[in-house]
Amino acid sequence: IVTIVHYGYKVQVDNANLWPLQNFVEISLLIVVAMLAVYAFTMVERKTRRQTTAFSSVANTLETPRGLQSFSSDVHTFRDLIAEYHVVVGQRANMLELMQKMYSDHQRFVATHPKATELGNSTVGLFISGPDELKQATENAITNIGVSHFDVFEEEFEL
Repeated sequence: IVTIVHYGYKVQVDNANLWPLQNFVEISLLIVVAMLAVYAFTMVERKTRRQTTAFSSVANTLETPRGLQSFSSDVHTFRDLIAEYHVVVGQRANMLELMQKMYSDHQRFVATHPKATELGNSTVGLFISGPDELKQATENAITNIGVSHFDVFEEEFEL
């Protein structure tokens, strides 16, 4: 750019046959400047990320934040994980019982809040995400109660 400002377009003016060379130099200069800009941005980004990471690791080692659970969990085995979250093993949920409880709670809510049906809360909204057996058991339970009382949404579950 400095050369063009200082000398002008002498290649084009002095010898019109050299215009392909001038275009090649201009395009090459454009590409090189773009590559340098990307490289500079990447280097600045890395430097700021390293500084942030170094600061946060120093801050985390000096003092444990209050009120936050430590990531060094006491869960060492699968049995500990099940015990921590109170998972019932060997027994499937009774979906008919759960759906009846949900429906009766919804009916109780609608009875105590009459304007809720005006706002579109006449059915129980249910979102199912899980294996096909869970979806099938839920569909069977809803069929026994009444399909018109539920608005069911499903999601594909893949492992």
